Amino acid sequence: MVSGDPLNPKTFSSRAARVALWFMRGWRIETTNVAAERSVMIAVPHTTNVDGLLLVLLTRSVGMQANWMVKDVWLKPPLGWLLRLVGAIPVNRSKSTGMVGQMVERFETGDPFQLLVPPEGTRSLTKEWKSGFYRIAVDAGVPVTPTYLDYRRRRGGFLEPITMTGDVDVDMAAIRAAYPDAKEMARHPEKFGPIRLGTESD
Repeated sequence: MVSGDPLNPKTFSSRAARVALWFMRGWRIETTNVAAERSVMIAVPHTTNVDGLLLVLLTRSVGMQANWMVKDVWLKPPLGWLLRLVGAIPVNRSKSTGMVGQMVERFETGDPFQLLVPPEGTRSLTKEWKSGFYRIAVDAGVPVTPTYLDYRRRRGGFLEPITMTGDVDVDMAAIRAAYPDAKEMARHPEKFGPIRLGTESD
């Protein structure tokens, strides 16, 4: 939790996020006690542009400093100052290490790092998830923390972190089990596709 000092940047950020959530028709977070300090946090479901903003505000409302990836060109001033304040971190797509390698390097510093990733990769209906989140978690040796948005109740939260085994079938089965009602929770259920990776066995 954050300090009660109103001059503490985390306190200010937390209070500002709670005010913003109040204006967004009373959204709030639950089950905050199981959020892993070093993990890939998968953002599910993702069927509207508002989903990302909601998850950022929800994490900030309880003092978390979760980050999300954006192309480095978007972080140039003045817009970049605002994006960094709400957790944006740059990804240089021209680097040989690629997006996955850059995030693994970030985890390897050993510092607390919570990376929000929408595994669907798009707001439109898709037949499978992007594998980036999984490769980052496995290569960095960090758990996947399922996060959720439930538009039926205007609640969001975290589920128990899942340790990745490196066996994609086993790991994705555990992730699917964490989201029995994901489709029903979505803002646009018709846009939520199967929870699976293309590398899974048929």
